[in-house]
Amino acid sequence: MDGILVTYIHARRICIVTILLLPVGFVSAQELHNDHQGIYHGKVTEIIDEEVRRIPGTDTEHLYQTIKAEVLDGPLKGTIITIENDYLELDKGDKFYFNYSRYTDGRESYGVTNIDRKDSLIILSILFILAVVAFGGW
Repeated sequence: MDGILVTYIHARRICIVTILLLPVGFVSAQELHNDHQGIYHGKVTEIIDEEVRRIPGTDTEHLYQTIKAEVLDGPLKGTIITIENDYLELDKGDKFYFNYSRYTDGRESYGVTNIDRKDSLIILSILFILAVVAFGGW
């Protein structure tokens, strides 16, 4: 009976040590750290380049743009940045949101995430309220 208890305790210790040491095998000190700084707001000031490229492995063509944009908020507010945009078509004056990342080697990257629809939604909301008041009465 004591032999079974000792074997059980020994097996339990091995399981606990294995569980605690298991994550250590997946950690690597050689990975570059991407310090995601956040999502910020920008406005297109200039379209530098536009070209239609074929997506490799498909017959689909897609628009690629190089744009200059003014940062409207965040730590880079007021600066002009250059963004390679392959997400959606932007025109001069369009407002949009973008990701900003800084890497440990000093590189910075920007990526368009979405168009800013705030102004359009405000106008649409006002029109909806006016329509409800006009047809429903005050």
